[in-house]
Amino acid sequence: MSKVSLIKGENRFNNVLESLEILGEDLTDKIRGKKRVVIKPNLTSTEKQVVSIHVDALEAVVKFVSRYTDSKITIAGAAGIGKTEEAFKNFDYYRLRKKYNVGFANLDKRKCDEVEIYSRDLGPMESKMPQIIKRSDFLISLSGLKTDDLVVASMGIRNMAGCLIDRPLNHEGYKAINLSIAKLMEDFSPDLSVIDAFYGVEGDCPAYGDSVEMKLALSGLDFVSVDTVGAMLMGVNPYTIGYLSHCRTNQLGEGGVADIEILGNTKIEKEKKEFRLHSKHEEQLKWE
Repeated sequence: MSKVSLIKGENRFNNVLESLEILGEDLTDKIRGKKRVVIKPNLTSTEKQVVSIHVDALEAVVKFVSRYTDSKITIAGAAGIGKTEEAFKNFDYYRLRKKYNVGFANLDKRKCDEVEIYSRDLGPMESKMPQIIKRSDFLISLSGLKTDDLVVASMGIRNMAGCLIDRPLNHEGYKAINLSIAKLMEDFSPDLSVIDAFYGVEGDCPAYGDSVEMKLALSGLDFVSVDTVGAMLMGVNPYTIGYLSHCRTNQLGEGGVADIEILGNTKIEKEKKEFRLHSKHEEQLKWE
């Protein structure tokens, strides 16, 4: 049985930090002494904070990790809209250098390896993944809780797929994008998935999404379980999300709701809300 921590509170930083601490030795034993820790925060926009990771959530992850490694922690980003360095600056990420041993990497400017994903006709297609992602020895996905303009919902797994250079997933159709995301998770899955859901985003995200107050944070070592819980909090059946269903079928994690233990100070049933999905969500369900 996998474990997902779910914390509710009035402070974003404290929520994220507590969601990590409650995982206990299951997490600390895995992260202790790692030399190449990489945090991939979701940066959908350089200007719209609600669709990108807040610095307080990022600092909570950095603070926790810093307890267990003396090595520099790399914050690796790839802005969906605009330039990555502008996102780092606009969202005040650089202030973390004053308190922690961190460095910053623009994934769009790093050396890459060729990876294979699916084309529109479901044949093989080449793309590029930054080497820093593959070569990390502890990879952390730090994402939000959002509806999506292509795959119903965007959480930890979708965030990792955003590491691909040139955004090739966006143009190959619903079947291919969901298969490709699941395929990428076979080699580039996060060791730890953290979702900052202090605010979620519903509707036609990312361009026109609206914020939803949640005041939650959730974390887990099983990235499939974390996204499964995230989907349920949005009122979305996790089995209807293509990439999540594929990951479960491929046994990349525990996607069975009954086999996920919830830790923390609240429950899914208490916090669940019915997010308004993207206006094209009916089309997005045609992934099978």
